[in-house]
Amino acid sequence: MSLRSQKFREEREADWRSLERLLDLFEHGRTAQINNDEVVAIPVLYRSALSSLSTARAVSLDQSLIAYLEGLWPHAYHEACVFLYLAGVYACLSIDIGADQPAIVTQH
Repeated sequence: MSLRSQKFREEREADWRSLERLLDLFEHGRTAQINNDEVVAIPVLYRSALSSLSTARAVSLDQSLIAYLEGLWPHAYHEACVFLYLAGVYACLSIDIGADQPAIVTQH
């Protein structure tokens, strides 16, 4: 891993891990362990992960980092939207990450 990729990861990895933790809680039916602040944070963490993916691609960071983020965003999108819908939060994750990816727009 290049120094640039390592620094990029170190600056953002805590947010990615937070998102993964919240998704894990949701997937395993432990939603009672997710507090209100974390519910509000889900779209922010999701958008942050997409922004990281966009940046990683744009500056050609290492492929393992890009592959990790490419795996995280669709999983996060699906789980976050389902969770937020069930939680009654309807302003869900409206973003377009580029021509090579589908537009992610949920309207409620």
